[in-house]
Amino acid sequence: MLNVLLVEDETLFAKSVLKRLQREGHTATVMETITDANEYLEKSLPDVILLDVRLPDASGLDFLQSLRAHQSWHAIPVIMMTAYGELEDAVQAMKLGATDYLKKPVDLDELVLTLNKVMQTQKLSQQLDYSHVREAHGSEPVVMIGHSSAMHSIKQQMERIIQLVDRAETEFPIILINGETGTGKDVLARYYHQSGKWRDKPFVHVDCAALPKELIEAELFGYERGAFTNAHQAKAGLIEVAEAGTVFLDEIGELPIELQSKLLNVLERRQVRRIGATQERPVSAHFIAATNRDLPQMVADGEFRSDLYFRLNVIQLQMPPLRERKWILHHSRRILSP
Repeated sequence: MLNVLLVEDETLFAKSVLKRLQREGHTATVMETITDANEYLEKSLPDVILLDVRLPDASGLDFLQSLRAHQSWHAIPVIMMTAYGELEDAVQAMKLGATDYLKKPVDLDELVLTLNKVMQTQKLSQQLDYSHVREAHGSEPVVMIGHSSAMHSIKQQMERIIQLVDRAETEFPIILINGETGTGKDVLARYYHQSGKWRDKPFVHVDCAALPKELIEAELFGYERGAFTNAHQAKAGLIEVAEAGTVFLDEIGELPIELQSKLLNVLERRQVRRIGATQERPVSAHFIAATNRDLPQMVADGEFRSDLYFRLNVIQLQMPPLRERKWILHHSRRILSP
């Protein structure tokens, strides 16, 4: 459901729009002048503004420009409504940052579809903002706990890898961590990050299983302004945000196959291209992938690209299952008990 502000002075048209929006489950408020709209915005922020170009007290284009310059209102999606034949107004509106425009008389079915697109892109931007804030900074200190021979071996292997990477001057090896769910693959990845000289750089955790399919491309690779509806400004993807830190691709087996070639290109060429961009940007991050799935079998079944699997499988670590570690811990306690 959206909270819509309709700035429109044609009463009959405003009533028909209001009725249709309510039927679709949205709430709407009608303001007939820009002065009234400004007063409304001082008290409440709508999810989207439907704005006519021709209004009694001022131009809708001037109002749009003031919205984009306002600290609290600049990100509100604005759909302009222009009279038939006023193409120049529509073009000017898009240049000023309008999300979309509709020709009057407005087709109400088209209006509903446009609002649905706004809802989808708003959700996309909110999730991206959340991920950038949550993941692009440092993480809590990690301590590897485990006294079994298998865990001791894993820790030694990782420490040797870290020493190798510390001496590397250019491209860093890719690490693939296999293991059942709950075995601590993410802990091992964070241990790698915090034990190297790149520990002060970002650690970016990308959960390929949790991200919606329509979000993951923008999440990973970023996008340029205007790449899709409501993309008012360019945003770096998580691969780019990581800088010289670590990108942890958790549950890599869940990555949609149509995006696997794009990730492969990043890993091979160490370049990333944002959605809607014409130029690539250099990538200096460390890459760790993890999975609980049988990637060779997925390759055989056509569910995972073989070239991406071989690129990921440069250094492979196998996390021991919890049931083995539990038995060893219980056994050691029994021996030490009086």
